[in-house]
Amino acid sequence: MSFSGRLNLKMDPKGRFRLPSTFASGVSEKDQREGQIHLVITNSIYKGEKCLDVYTESEWELLTQRMSKLPAFDTHVQAFQRFYLASAHKVVLDAQGRMLTPTVLREFAALSANVVVIGMGSKFEIWDEAAWNKVYGDISQNYDEILQAVSRLSQEKDHE
Repeated sequence: MSFSGRLNLKMDPKGRFRLPSTFASGVSEKDQREGQIHLVITNSIYKGEKCLDVYTESEWELLTQRMSKLPAFDTHVQAFQRFYLASAHKVVLDAQGRMLTPTVLREFAALSANVVVIGMGSKFEIWDEAAWNKVYGDISQNYDEILQAVSRLSQEKDHE
């Protein structure tokens, strides 16, 4: 399963938006029960800009399993768990295919009515449109440098 693409969406005053069909269709059957899609949403930050990360329940389980193998008394691991894992909320799409974003997470990411949903492979992100435009502008300006760094990582992986 893989999420990809970028969509500008409207969030209603209750914090709901319709999950794009391109994303909903990518959710495996094990993350659907009784015809409903089950997801996990949590807070995140990229270069100082706040957003939300959304995983299927099975991807979230893989992440928590990887985290459980890290040293429990390492302060960085504990900080990550307190920030990322402890902020997670399970959500279920309603009958209209809408996802309700919990108030505490909407406030954290300062989401307005205009949001951007971007696919990131095993997860997708929800951004306030203004914050996303800033981040995307920064990425666009540095894309050549980013591309070279990713190419180096790929070459290193190939040599392992």
